[in-house]
Amino acid sequence: KHPMHVHVNAMQIVQKGGCGRRYEEDEFYDTISLARSYNNDDDTCLVRIYFADFVGRMALHCHRFVHEDSGMMTWVNVTATT
Repeated sequence: KHPMHVHVNAMQIVQKGGCGRRYEEDEFYDTISLARSYNNDDDTCLVRIYFADFVGRMALHCHRFVHEDSGMMTWVNVTATT
């Protein structure tokens, strides 16, 4: 499993599928432990992140440090819209 964590804003579960049973659709979470994927449509964990209050760079990464240190991390660049 991969406990995925996003900085700044929480993630809202849109379709829980591969998110695991303990999560509820439409609820917000700081960290979501992704279930193992076997390339099945039911393994998709669809989330929504609102960026209304934040402009800049934020991290999205696995909370297992060995995974994060091995590259399971990315930056999301949030830009302002007019």
